[in-house]
Amino acid sequence: GDLEGAGRPRPVPWLVPGGLVAAALVLTALLFRPGVLLESRSGGGALHAPVWASLGAGLAIGVACQRSRFCITGSVRDILLTRSRGPALALGALLLTAGLANGFTGQFRLGYYDPPGAHLEILWNFLGMGLVGLAAVVAGGCPFRQIVRAGEGDLDAAAVVVGMGLGAALVQAWGLGATAAGVPAAGKVAVLLGLAALLGLGASVRSP
Repeated sequence: GDLEGAGRPRPVPWLVPGGLVAAALVLTALLFRPGVLLESRSGGGALHAPVWASLGAGLAIGVACQRSRFCITGSVRDILLTRSRGPALALGALLLTAGLANGFTGQFRLGYYDPPGAHLEILWNFLGMGLVGLAAVVAGGCPFRQIVRAGEGDLDAAAVVVGMGLGAALVQAWGLGATAAGVPAAGKVAVLLGLAALLGLGASVRSP
């Protein structure tokens, strides 16, 4: 269900071992926690699932999605264009599993009011996720699918993953992220610029 086509480049042989080396370095950092790495002690950065549970779940989900070629963007496309039941069932199972997991752990919050850090600027929620969806269409797959492709040796997907990491770092460094107080003006400008850039890119490569 992803958006890849015949024009996708062939996997780069050295990318997979390089990714394994990077994963080993991250695992080593988790085990030994060198002092050069900063770690959040409070706020959103300090809230996370147990590391080993996260690694185990990530491996299991990664294997399943690699074998099934699951992609949220591709699934939505298939549902809208081909009326396929398979992608709809996959998305339903994903939502149900996430809801049950949050329910069992006491983290389920219905609506915009209860979740910590949530804000009520619904328009900017919509525009921000619209930017993510549009970027996924332009890149040829959702962010999760890009991670899976990068693990398969796809250099384009690896570039997208690096871009996502750099983008997240810039959001934190420049204070563009939303808080419970709302979306900062700089964050709104960034969303609008991103939408304009992607729409312009799409228009420039559109076939006549």
